[in-house]
Amino acid sequence: MCGIAGLFSENIFPYKRKELVRQMLISMVHRGPDHFDMLDMDSLCFGSQRLSIVDIQGSTQPIYNEDKSVCLVFNGEIYNYLCLRKKLQECGHNFRTRGDGEVIIHAYEEWGNLSLQKINGMFAFALWDESNKILLIARDRLGEKPLYYSLRNNCFLFASELNAILCGLSEIPQINYTALVKYLQLSYIPSPESPFTEIKKLLPGHYLTWNGNELKIKPYWSPKFIPKEIIREEEANYYILKYLRDSIKYRFSAEVPVGIFLSGGLDSSLIVALSRKQTDGPLNTFSVRFPGSKEFNEESYSNLVASTYNCNHHSICLKSPSIFDVNKVYGYYGEPFGDTAAIPTFCLAKYAKDYVRIVLTGDGGDELFAGYSRYLSVINALNPLETNKEIKSIFDSSEIIRVAKKQLNCLNYYDEIVSRKFVGENKKTPDILDVLINIDLKTYLPDCLLFKIDIATMANSIEARSPYLDYKLVDFILSLPTSYKINDKQTKYILRQAAKKYLPENIITRKKQGFSVPLNQWIQSLKSDLFDILLDRSLSDYGFFNQNEIERMLKEHFAHKSNYSKKLWLILLLKLWFDRLEKFE
Repeated sequence: MCGIAGLFSENIFPYKRKELVRQMLISMVHRGPDHFDMLDMDSLCFGSQRLSIVDIQGSTQPIYNEDKSVCLVFNGEIYNYLCLRKKLQECGHNFRTRGDGEVIIHAYEEWGNLSLQKINGMFAFALWDESNKILLIARDRLGEKPLYYSLRNNCFLFASELNAILCGLSEIPQINYTALVKYLQLSYIPSPESPFTEIKKLLPGHYLTWNGNELKIKPYWSPKFIPKEIIREEEANYYILKYLRDSIKYRFSAEVPVGIFLSGGLDSSLIVALSRKQTDGPLNTFSVRFPGSKEFNEESYSNLVASTYNCNHHSICLKSPSIFDVNKVYGYYGEPFGDTAAIPTFCLAKYAKDYVRIVLTGDGGDELFAGYSRYLSVINALNPLETNKEIKSIFDSSEIIRVAKKQLNCLNYYDEIVSRKFVGENKKTPDILDVLINIDLKTYLPDCLLFKIDIATMANSIEARSPYLDYKLVDFILSLPTSYKINDKQTKYILRQAAKKYLPENIITRKKQGFSVPLNQWIQSLKSDLFDILLDRSLSDYGFFNQNEIERMLKEHFAHKSNYSKKLWLILLLKLWFDRLEKFE
């Protein structure tokens, strides 16, 4: 696991190019404190900050092939690297390390861009092909590892984090106000956009090439929902458990300790149950609880699973965060990001670091198996797409117009993606559940959930791995009939059936709770900070906020006339982002 960064420009002196990349990498030292190095050649300089997981001493980066005509910097893990290594050795390739990154180089030499189809892992990498003078950058299928890039005045930059990109630019680029509208609607900015017009995110399952003159972006993988498998329920259970066991085994492959984030929900609990055979001693499991907030505590469920499988369970108590804590945690994200679970996830990762270097998570289970209650709401609605739109939007268009000074395009993002992008991809798949799962797999999962867990864990120099996101398991689940996902108003039907052998009944049957926090309590504890920050005169100086409207919301909320907790939270984080940006300059 690493932070990677690079700069390609013929117009910047080599010493200046190298210094910019060095600054980009230093800004991400938390992603890889074990080793730092970079390479400068021709018009390209790139490097990495490495967190050592496999071949700890040997696989320093950048990594080369035998004649140094291909060079790589790499963030992530290739789970099937031993299998690929054997095939490549049979083809005549020689390896100098025991690590997984070198497999990418030789796979590229052997199969070119088609090598991406053969790799099973989570990754974002940059590969320089000296013979063809081409830079290849790729991101994993589901978007577990982030990758930003910028092309400006024929200068191409890339990095694992947005803050690193800003370190490589001579000035702060133009703000993308349309992206900020989407943030207010969704609490995150969907790919490929960022809060800046000249900085983009590489989409999951895509790769790009840059030769100094032309930028090309192409997909190599996309979720496929057809044809559907005609399979008995017992067979489906068998293959779900088989693929999940295989995935867990891959993700336990490391030279460092592995633990599990255990919420007590179905997804993470099943991972604990199936992981028990992967270690000789007790598993280290981690959960969070909120004092005085029974509604948000899952402690009884996580304790039950931990005791069932004799885990070494750690439960941390999280109080309301200070404004300092809020600004620190969300500062790592580099862009406006409003998921409240970022704070408990960050704190959990910080605590877990003292025990493990890798944590497994249950991310992806709800999207694949249709675990959200809103899926039920949509299926039962007369106008399903309209219903889901209302569920997903935090600020509606009229509220954004009041809160923001600027004349902005306030088309609901959900309208946009349904009408233009995702339904169009599935014309042969009329099932509304498939359409909604496809939307979440391409937006909410990578741009909110996976972004959240990557930044929170890497900020604390540990690695998160998601067994449900093994592409073989994903392909199989998507091929199952939708009745195996929602059956008789029960979500995650087939996963619940498969888990019956392994988990207590009240874990199997409990409703999804989600990683929620006592936000009303948090907002109350931050009352004085909210008034100080959101009514500060500088708020109007940013040219985005309507201060009178925000003052009205504050007063009505704390007078208990309306509950604006979610909206005030998003506005607060957006204002803090603007403040950090001003200091960045």
